[in-house]
Amino acid sequence: MERILFNLASAPRRIIAFLVDSLLFLLLAIIISYIVKGDFDRSFIDSKYWDAIFALYLTILPVVWIGYTTSKKMFNIKIVRVDGELVTFQNMLLRELVGRYLLGVVSFGITNIVSFFMIIFRKDKRAIHDLIGGTIVVPSNKKKMHYSSEEELLTGERETIRL
Repeated sequence: MERILFNLASAPRRIIAFLVDSLLFLLLAIIISYIVKGDFDRSFIDSKYWDAIFALYLTILPVVWIGYTTSKKMFNIKIVRVDGELVTFQNMLLRELVGRYLLGVVSFGITNIVSFFMIIFRKDKRAIHDLIGGTIVVPSNKKKMHYSSEEELLTGERETIRL
């Protein structure tokens, strides 16, 4: 049986990329607030509409842009399925809307905190939303590697995982 081994995106890179996406989206919301309202209106940005639009951004863009969001492209990491193939709309719908957004709302954010620690401490660096969506985040300059046995894998790569 063939195994797929991945070089994984580091936890700091994943976390910073998500924060950059959030900040870029906030900046966009502020600019649109100024255009629409003529002034900065915090209630305009704090609305659930922006949460939903951000969730859609995180869901649709990686499908269209082969695993990237804006910041993932900047940090050279991307989302792939655990079989190494490109993500589908179904993967991203489960990952972002169910695994991140809906569970985050239902658990009052606790699943997001747990996911943060999962990315740091799990060997495979997968968070709750990755497990639900069947995804993994990898460096974009690395390709999946196929091996017939673990002995063929050169050791020394700290963040290489077999799925």
